[in-house]
Amino acid sequence: MPFAYLDGIRGIEIEMPDDMIADLTAAGDCEGAARYWVDRPEIAAQLDAIGQDALIRALRECGAWTEEELADEEWTRLRAIWVAAGSVIEEESDPS
Repeated sequence: MPFAYLDGIRGIEIEMPDDMIADLTAAGDCEGAARYWVDRPEIAAQLDAIGQDALIRALRECGAWTEEELADEEWTRLRAIWVAAGSVIEEESDPS
C-alpha cells in the first residue's frame, strides 16, 4: 500500500490502498467515495492518530479553505484524505 502525503513538510502521511486512491482521484464528485473511505477503521485510526489540529494545519497550507470551513471536523477529515490521495497521483506523474 502506498503512503499518501498530506503535507510533506510536516511529514503527515496516510497509508492508502490503491483502490482508495483511485476512488478519491476519479473525475467528478468524489464526496461519496471520501465518505466511504474516511469511516473505514484502518483510515479512521490513522486520522485519529494524526489528530484534528495537525490535519487543520496541513490543510491551511493549501490555502483553499476558510477557518470556518476547517473548523468542521467531518469535512476536514474528508478533505485530508482527498488531498493526500491527490499527492500520490502528483508524485507518480512527476518526471523527476
